[in-house]
Amino acid sequence: MLDPAILKDNLDVLESNISRRNLDIDVNHLISLNEERKSLRFNAEQKRSQQKELGKQIANADKNEKEELLNKASELSNEVKLLFEQVDKKDEEFLNQWVKIPNLISKTSPDGKSDKDNLEIKKVGNVKEISNPNDHLEIASKLNLIDVEKASEVSGSRFAYLFGDLVKIEFNLVSWALNKLSEKGFTPTVPPVLVRENALYGTGFFPDDAEQVYEIPNDDLYLVGTSEVPLAALHTNEIINMEELPIRYAGFSTCFRREAGTYGKDTTGIFRVH
Repeated sequence: MLDPAILKDNLDVLESNISRRNLDIDVNHLISLNEERKSLRFNAEQKRSQQKELGKQIANADKNEKEELLNKASELSNEVKLLFEQVDKKDEEFLNQWVKIPNLISKTSPDGKSDKDNLEIKKVGNVKEISNPNDHLEIASKLNLIDVEKASEVSGSRFAYLFGDLVKIEFNLVSWALNKLSEKGFTPTVPPVLVRENALYGTGFFPDDAEQVYEIPNDDLYLVGTSEVPLAALHTNEIINMEELPIRYAGFSTCFRREAGTYGKDTTGIFRVH
């Protein structure tokens, strides 16, 4: 989630980001809400300061003054409580809208509305012209390396069993990739695949992609769709010294995605859990 300070410090950057993403967001309304909540909090903190000062007066007051001051303290306590209830309500109103603001796009990313607008940066090798080619699923099924039918009986559509050499290939590729990344200063990491809600909000997957995430409601936990989530959350609530940067992790985990809303698209394959 972006720091709301960007509304004051880098508004042009925020507006450009929203425009490049083709989003319809009322930035002026967000600015207004942010100012309202900050003003309410300032007033509430001022009242709380008066409340503390009054407490000191009560402690040093004589018997005749104390009753009057206690009555005043009671009234002030009610005011403080009401003001902070308003602050919490306004904070919630602002954050419910602010959390939908996506992260800033890199200057190197091409603008576009779909993957058709992606820019090809590099091409390695030549694409062979093959008449009636088989896809990976057809080839692997013939070689008894993938079974999606049995997986469908056990787990539902778009799951798969992997067997034999295909399993070895997968783990050899993972090992090769981790070795390569280790040479470049990355720490191989196997993170937890269940996270709390705040990890998904913190990495921008909630609220917009909530329908793609598997939920474990009895435990208030969620299955991750990428190891990026627990890796990014690893240093939550920490302040890292500049001298310690960069910190590099290479995560490996099973990834769980519901693929909701993709009916009729990418109907075969093993993408749901990979």
